[in-house]
Amino acid sequence: MQKKRVLLYNWTPIEHYKLGGGVAVYIKNLMQYAAENRNDIEFVFLSSGFYYDSDNKRTYIRKEQDFMSFENYTIVNSPIIAPLAFSISTLNRTLSDKVVINEIDTFIKNHGHFDVVHFHSFEGLTSSVLKLKEKYRNIKFFHSIHDYGILCPDIRLWTKRNENCLYSKYKFQCTNCVNNNSPLIFRLVSEASTRSYEYNVPYYELIWNKIIRKYRKILHKYIPGSNRIYTRYRNFNINNINVYSDGELCVSQRVAEIVKANGLKSEKLIVDYIGTLAAEKANYKCLNDPYSEYFTILYMGYTKIEKGFFEYLEAIERIPESEAKNINLIFASKIENESIQRRIEALKSRYHKVIVFDGYSHSDFPKIFSQVNLGICPPLWEDNLPQVAIEMVANGIPVLTSKNGGAHELNNHPDFEYSHHQENNILTIMHNRDLLETYWEYAKKLTTMEEHMDNLIKIWTNS
Repeated sequence: MQKKRVLLYNWTPIEHYKLGGGVAVYIKNLMQYAAENRNDIEFVFLSSGFYYDSDNKRTYIRKEQDFMSFENYTIVNSPIIAPLAFSISTLNRTLSDKVVINEIDTFIKNHGHFDVVHFHSFEGLTSSVLKLKEKYRNIKFFHSIHDYGILCPDIRLWTKRNENCLYSKYKFQCTNCVNNNSPLIFRLVSEASTRSYEYNVPYYELIWNKIIRKYRKILHKYIPGSNRIYTRYRNFNINNINVYSDGELCVSQRVAEIVKANGLKSEKLIVDYIGTLAAEKANYKCLNDPYSEYFTILYMGYTKIEKGFFEYLEAIERIPESEAKNINLIFASKIENESIQRRIEALKSRYHKVIVFDGYSHSDFPKIFSQVNLGICPPLWEDNLPQVAIEMVANGIPVLTSKNGGAHELNNHPDFEYSHHQENNILTIMHNRDLLETYWEYAKKLTTMEEHMDNLIKIWTNS
């Protein structure tokens, strides 16, 4: 097979993959796997919107240190700051920018033949880069939908009223949710430093928010305040994709349903579950004895409303003490809120055991998972495909999920999906431990990196 040369784009520089969340980790793993295991693909990586150079104001592409055996570049001084939340106050630039497009055009022209250009976000640039398809008709242009940034400037479709935007009467009324004031200062800070904004923003953001509160009436004319700009932004992205993209890779079926319902053409959509290193070790049976004396439940991840943490906390607070005394609770979460700490502390008087891993890393998984019978993944937002659910399934932990997002697609057992009142589902499973074993009969096999890479090659070739 002829080697494919693929330009990969994400806003997070590959050397800073820990900053960009799951997408950045995925791309790092993808490139590392290809470097170590494949000779049929050559990646070139490009990022944008992260680095700003006070000594050279023009926008330019800089060669960075290679990652593994692959070339690595970044666009310095992009007129569009990444991530998306930092460019909201200058959203018009994403609708009209030509500078970044010209840089990428020149890059493609000067760096030899590419078979594929694959965007893993449009942050740090603009979806109109897809229009380069008109010039480079022999190159396939793809985009992976890892979040909802093409529809929602906050990328999560989660409102500040703590509602799933898709079911809210305030759907797509973005000015009610988005903090579109602060990012103006981010640009000033970023351009004054060659380092990333992560070292500078918190202090300046506090000052800027004070200024906004005091001088809001004066500054109003400089601040976008209409939902029309966000409507234009959504329509702009949807149109560019529908006209120019060779394929939109959706990381779960639910993602495909959402973007199709909001304007993307169904023929553009390809459900492609991402590859994960965790899949290599999955054997699809319970890690621990399903019939252990005490029933152990694990919540792993952020203690945020949209993650479903508080709904879960309320559910376990409702479980009667007569049942709770036979249950162990494990929280693998960074607990920073005193109110949460008090509520977890109060559970200790009712439950057999309550254990908190205050933050964790992959090296802690054997210890965290060692007694767990049931994992909980209860997002209220449309979490595309939560990594915590993948990790638990890969390690032999059945997972009770909500219907939101893609987590429930890992298993279609009816007793492991809930809408409300998780305590009923938890107690049903606890009193019918055979469900933990039959869970695996309904499990969707996780995608290995090899399977994922093979699938990407097919998509890039045949779409």
